[in-house]
Amino acid sequence: SRPVRVVARGQSALQKRHYNLWQENNQLKNDNSKLDGENRAWATKRDEVKQEVIERLNSRSEAEAQVQSITTELNRQKRQYELVCGFIAMVAESPSVTDSADVIIGIFETLKKPGWQLLILPTNGGECLVIIWAIINGSLLPVLPLHILWINLITTVALAITLAFEPVEAGTMKVPPRGRNAPLIEPHLIWRIILVSVIMAAGTFGLFYLVRSHGQSLEAARTVAVNTIVFFEIFYIFNTRYLTASVLSIKGLLENKVILIGAAAVIILQMLFTYWPTFNRLFQTEPINLGNWLLVLAITVCIFFIVELEKMLLINTKYTRQEQE
Repeated sequence: SRPVRVVARGQSALQKRHYNLWQENNQLKNDNSKLDGENRAWATKRDEVKQEVIERLNSRSEAEAQVQSITTELNRQKRQYELVCGFIAMVAESPSVTDSADVIIGIFETLKKPGWQLLILPTNGGECLVIIWAIINGSLLPVLPLHILWINLITTVALAITLAFEPVEAGTMKVPPRGRNAPLIEPHLIWRIILVSVIMAAGTFGLFYLVRSHGQSLEAARTVAVNTIVFFEIFYIFNTRYLTASVLSIKGLLENKVILIGAAAVIILQMLFTYWPTFNRLFQTEPINLGNWLLVLAITVCIFFIVELEKMLLINTKYTRQEQE
């Protein structure tokens, strides 16, 4: 019986040892589970922190880019400001500051003259009125489409371009600045367009019917009509030298030599148009006599004096309003 007790006692010790090992194993498993949970929690937290850091870095990069853009724009404006200040200082040191300002401000006033406002619109308006009037009345056309092309060709090349050589008008600095919302075509220019267009249309139609009433041919009447329109433009271009001031002086009439050359060139071309047989066949015209030329000159020169009178009335009206204010 003694050995049995030893075995039983040894088995009891072995089982206790196994039990202790089992408990330790379970404890290790529990500890490992806790560690795994903590590791997962830390991994999640780490990813969140990493994402937050990335977002903050991106935000910082965007902010730095915006700051860089603003800095670049400020530097550009600073350079422009320095250039403007340098230009102003250079002009201020010039002995002819007023003359320089006259040149700068006079650019806009000068561009009005050869452009479509003061010369092209009124004269083209007169040509259009001649055609429209004839269509409405159902009468013969005083000028043919080919004649209109000829008129526009010679007057644009030889007349309108000469105003580009105009010097700046005196008293340009006294002209008040234009408003930001001011129209490109001012009210007095609209009135000038209407006035000149009506005068040209009435004079052209009047001479056309007058020549026809004296028994002359249709070709002769149309030749007179074309010359009437051209000489209207020759006389009127002298009016356009000054927007509001009068040109009734030696300086006003003879200062711009280029206009005189252009007018002479147009007259020579009109002589070819009227008397050269090739042009007569091409444009369906015929030579006209001295009496027709006197009529053309007597009627067309009227536009010069009418526009000068309109300028005087405009200036007097302006001064009267200023005195009343």
